[in-house]
Amino acid sequence: MLNSITWEFFFTAVVVIVTVYYTVAACLFYHQEFFQWLKANRQKPAVTPVENTHTASLMGEAQRDAREVRTSVTSAEEISITTNEEDAETITPEITSPPNEVLIIGTLADLLQDIKTIAAVTADSKADQLATAELFQALLPRYTAISTSPYREAINVVIADTARGLSFEWPLTEINAWWEGKVNNNKLNNTIA
Repeated sequence: MLNSITWEFFFTAVVVIVTVYYTVAACLFYHQEFFQWLKANRQKPAVTPVENTHTASLMGEAQRDAREVRTSVTSAEEISITTNEEDAETITPEITSPPNEVLIIGTLADLLQDIKTIAAVTADSKADQLATAELFQALLPRYTAISTSPYREAINVVIADTARGLSFEWPLTEINAWWEGKVNNNKLNNTIA
């Protein structure tokens, strides 16, 4: 039975059914608007000039200035120009340096990035505790702004936590001594053993 139906007949039937369905639905839901539109079209003449009474403006209409227009005239003798540098008004821009807190926070971010880099290099190369300690001992004295700030103790804790992640154990007093460049490798070697 399905062999007797061609594709052309099938698509024609689908188009007719869909058209009838939507026409009936449109008539049921929009019959009032359709009849109003038909009545409006019957009453209008065939050709009417279109007058646009409402102009939609994106920027709005131009408004006239309510300011007064100057009408006085000044003669050239009334204008005085000084060429003397002492009389000239000099304007110097006020240059303010950023607060130290902003500089420290930027430096702090750099230091934390360097700590992460040392940890990654140590983990990749499987360096021992003494070599890693020497890297931190060389790093910390470069950040003098942080060594005198309240963030120093927090950085010490970050370094100790990083060391624990690498299976190293450094006391905070030892890390604190690295800031001044005080290196006590004998104490560090005792900690390793």
